[in-house]
Amino acid sequence: MYFLKKFKDLNKYTRLSIVIIALGIILRFALVFLYHPSGDACWHLSVSRFIANNLKIPLLEPLGREVFWEPPVFHLIAASFYKIFSVFGIKAVEFSMKLVSPIFGSLSLILTSMIVDNFFGKKIAFYSTIFATFLPINIFYSTIAYTESLMTFFILLKK
Repeated sequence: MYFLKKFKDLNKYTRLSIVIIALGIILRFALVFLYHPSGDACWHLSVSRFIANNLKIPLLEPLGREVFWEPPVFHLIAASFYKIFSVFGIKAVEFSMKLVSPIFGSLSLILTSMIVDNFFGKKIAFYSTIFATFLPINIFYSTIAYTESLMTFFILLKK
């Protein structure tokens, strides 16, 4: 009840921004159930699996690329999800690794709204939140296991 009272006390645009962010988070996590990793996403998750199992970054191991060239932060986080959820079985592990992008993509939506609100005000923050939440490329990178959602989060965090 405390949160409901606080929610009602907020500005109209802030309340609407929270609702839009909640819809965006639901959309991102719903799409995770529908996709199966392939292409680069499969490679990223394979590298994360290698890191979790061997506790080392694959520099010259043949994992689909000649040389490991990506910044390893995404892979290290996905590897930690792999280790944490490994007690629940392989299905839980595979699903948990797919959650890295939606988690950081959702956090990026929150940070975007907060940063724009701080610089430009609540009305512009609301409209930019709508734009960021439903931008197709943002939805794509926040659903598929790519490093871009993590990169976006850390860029916004620096602001």
